[in-house]
Amino acid sequence: MRIMKNRGSGKTKTIDMRISNALKKALESFCRKNLQTSSEAVTHAIKQFIGFGQINPPKRKVAKINLDKKKNKRLQIRIHPRLKNQFAKFCKSSGIENHSVALTEAIRIYVGT
Repeated sequence: MRIMKNRGSGKTKTIDMRISNALKKALESFCRKNLQTSSEAVTHAIKQFIGFGQINPPKRKVAKINLDKKKNKRLQIRIHPRLKNQFAKFCKSSGIENHSVALTEAIRIYVGT
């Protein structure tokens, strides 16, 4: 996962990552059905994944996934810097080293695949 420069008003950051082709299609379908942008859906996925607003956040473990550039699609989303930092802290406290894998798992859980 690569964090790019702040864009626009400075209230969001762009995250550039790769996800599987099947998951990207599932996310796009989910967004069409629920009238959400990819950024909105991923923001909700992160909040659900880290237990945003909950007193006792859930314990998460993630499986290893193949992040091969040839087999995966690029996804760019906009996210608030504070949520990105909370996500990074959650991953660190959970022992999750690869944020792309954790974000992929969050999206998978959120869209129900």
